[in-house]
Amino acid sequence: MMLCAVMSGYAQSSQTYGFEWKNNIASYGKGHFVVTQIMPYFPAWHSGLRQHDVILRINDSETSTMNALPSVIRTMEIRRPGQREPVKITMLPPVAYPENSLSERELVTNLSRSIHEDNDFLDEYAKTIVYTDPEADFMDFRTFDFEYSNEENPAFEKEIAGSVQRNLETLGLKRDKENPDMLIFINFFDGIKENYVPPKTDLTTRYRTIYNVWTRRYESRQYIESNTSGGYTNTKYLYLVQLSFLDANAAQTQSKVAPVIWRADFGKEYGKEQNNLDFANKACRELIDYGYPYKKSGRFYYTNYNYEYDRGSVANNKDTYWFTGLLFNSNNLQKITFVAAGSPADRAGIKAGDIVTKTGGTAAPKKLNDLYYYSKSKSSFRYLNIDYNRNYRKGDNNEVTFEIKRGKQKMKITVLAERARYWK
Repeated sequence: MMLCAVMSGYAQSSQTYGFEWKNNIASYGKGHFVVTQIMPYFPAWHSGLRQHDVILRINDSETSTMNALPSVIRTMEIRRPGQREPVKITMLPPVAYPENSLSERELVTNLSRSIHEDNDFLDEYAKTIVYTDPEADFMDFRTFDFEYSNEENPAFEKEIAGSVQRNLETLGLKRDKENPDMLIFINFFDGIKENYVPPKTDLTTRYRTIYNVWTRRYESRQYIESNTSGGYTNTKYLYLVQLSFLDANAAQTQSKVAPVIWRADFGKEYGKEQNNLDFANKACRELIDYGYPYKKSGRFYYTNYNYEYDRGSVANNKDTYWFTGLLFNSNNLQKITFVAAGSPADRAGIKAGDIVTKTGGTAAPKKLNDLYYYSKSKSSFRYLNIDYNRNYRKGDNNEVTFEIKRGKQKMKITVLAERARYWK
């Protein structure tokens, strides 16, 4: 739930600005509040607050001395990745948050517990490690450039660099070839990994009963039986990507230890050859998206990841879901308690108090526990899942049809949903 008065969790408040925050990220924010989640079309979103913003001051008071947000927020002074000077924003008034309400993000989380499809790129077979220098202040690094070093395949290295650059620019950083704050080194490997198992001989002691003509009785005799199992060679394809971000200014001092401020290693074995460029692009996108400049939480589950994430259940292990702007009554999921102003659902004409009987032609459940009994093809809240809409409807279709009861009136309303992130 996007609440302004709590550190984490789903505790409800009578009012909300629509964002979540943390203040214990050692390498980012330095004790100030860091915006980790924004609910689209809520006051914080309308006011211009963004994910990754570091809130320096609220109502002219330092956030580094606060343990909680004030009940009333009028102004904020924030810093953003890639920007040198702080920005001051005026916060819109909070909205009343109906009691016993569930957001679409919470429904995404609960839906994933009954529908587990681990088809994300960073899946349970991947080996991923992210290191962050806790003494570095990532707000000081606004520009970057690449130090190319691969002689065997320089074109491929630049392709990977292009993927890294696009993702960093999305966060607000800029490439500066003349005087960068960070130097980025890219190491990669793609090739064949062979696992050879030699032949093995097993010796087994067995007993056989025979008749001794001399003693005229049956006796047990011991003998040795051998069994040789053949060896085999199992060929696998191994792909590795390593990104190292160095403090460019510190690197000029020629220290014995490379001033690495952030590093990510990603490796995976495949049973057959894959498109290694596609592999690199996906790895870079997800490593940066979830590890830089600070590790997010609420992403992976049921895995052996070395990523330091909270392993919360999230729908289909994807980074986005279809957002319409609706809140549902936790005691009766068919009842809409709130519609965010200006949201896709609001623009389509859905109103608070409407009763949802079907979504996409499937009956809507009343209880949260009922989600468990809905298969992946039948759950009415599957519209939240990006992959469901893409695969089931044979296209990246964001149209969601709600069948609504409004008093005695029945209607069908089509909403053009928008992508929203669910991680914190």
